This record gives sequence, C-alpha cells and structure tokens, in this order.
Amino acid sequence: MSVRRRKKAIQKVVKLLNLATSTNSSESTMALRHAESLIRQYQIAQRELPILQLCDRSTLYRVSWGGAAPRFTKQASTQTPSEPSVYQRRFSEKNNDPSRAL
Repeated sequence: MSVRRRKKAIQKVVKLLNLATSTNSSESTMALRHAESLIRQYQIAQRELPILQLCDRSTLYRVSWGGAAPRFTKQASTQTPSEPSVYQRRFSEKNNDPSRAL
C-alpha cells in the first residue's frame, strides 16, 4: 500500500469522524461505521490521526480500535401494539359515517 493512499485514507477518516458529530443520528451512525471500516481496512492506529483537525475529540472514544467488532448496531424499531402500522392504516377499510354523506 502506498503512502499516498494511506494519507488519503487517514484524511477520509478524519472527515468521517467530524461528520459523526452531526445532529442527524442516521448520518452520524453511518459516518462512524464507515470510519471504522476504513480504520480496519488500512489498519490505522489512533496515534496516526491528526487530533487538531477533529471537531470533537470525544468521537475517538466512540470508535472501536484494534479490529474489534463495531460498537453500534442497528436500532430495532419499537412499535406499540395498540398503534396500527402504516400499511394497516393506509389500506384498511374506512368506516362510513352517515352524517358526512352528501
């Protein structure tokens, strides 16, 4: 692997870690996952990252270092049984209200 490709990968990881500070939870989770995959692929150590370029240094603690499995998993949607699903609401038969008839 060339030095140039490694430097580009490190810069990409820095950008992704900065994106991981986003308020959009989906965007930040995906950025963190992508950063972790690049870290594992290029075997980047934490000391190789330019810390001064990071918006928030605490993102370094959210990354799983050393080839460990990713910490963040897809969150299961929690749906209450009393609330019908979108499919059921959309395609269910509507009650005919005689008072609303023309």
